[in-house]
Amino acid sequence: MAALSAVVFTLSWWLGLYLLARDPRKPVLALAAIGLCGFAAVVALDAVRLVSVAHAGLLGQVEIYLVAVPGVAWFAVVLELARPCDCARGRARELTLIGVVAALTLAGAALAGSVTGPLRAGHWVMFAVISVSTLGATVAAVRRRSQPVSVAGVVVVATLFFALGNAILIIPLGLVPSWLALASTGFDVLLLGVAVALWDAFDEGQALRADMLRSFAGTVVVAVLFGGQALIGMAV
Repeated sequence: MAALSAVVFTLSWWLGLYLLARDPRKPVLALAAIGLCGFAAVVALDAVRLVSVAHAGLLGQVEIYLVAVPGVAWFAVVLELARPCDCARGRARELTLIGVVAALTLAGAALAGSVTGPLRAGHWVMFAVISVSTLGATVAAVRRRSQPVSVAGVVVVATLFFALGNAILIIPLGLVPSWLALASTGFDVLLLGVAVALWDAFDEGQALRADMLRSFAGTVVVAVLFGGQALIGMAV
């Protein structure tokens, strides 16, 4: 289980760094990177919580708030995909919507109290907020005029954001076997990174390989630290 968590963590963290390295000034890439790295952080914290019995309660309380980050970030990405092509228009409306979704999600986290089961009202609030907001943004993205990519591509990306935004709640609650949730989510994470990269593809050749190498190097360092902590926790 720890090995599978390490694989999903490494994949998510690497894709996040890779997208960020491409162009941190582009909102879609920056927000997707936040979502992916946030997802990786949740996977890492959940793995540590499972082997650290003495601090499991405290880690569960911290994790419920960290779980909110990927869902809100992925909603923001889909909302960005729904923006009109007129880039000169301000983002006041989008920022307001993101703030409302973030506030409601955090309120649900506070109501839930902890990431562990059984299902409580706070978990349902978080699930409902991320689901409704992301599906609404998906409809807006599909209906966007002069869509620069095919509608099918936007739907795929939006669907992945939606699935991962809710899978992050399912994994700690144990509603399905942890290995199955992690394996399926890891596959979705891979598709997610590829979909966003293809959607925003504008860089090729040497520069693209340089971004991949930098992100991979950073991932190896973090993965080694995370894997070492997990092994020490299991040994103790």
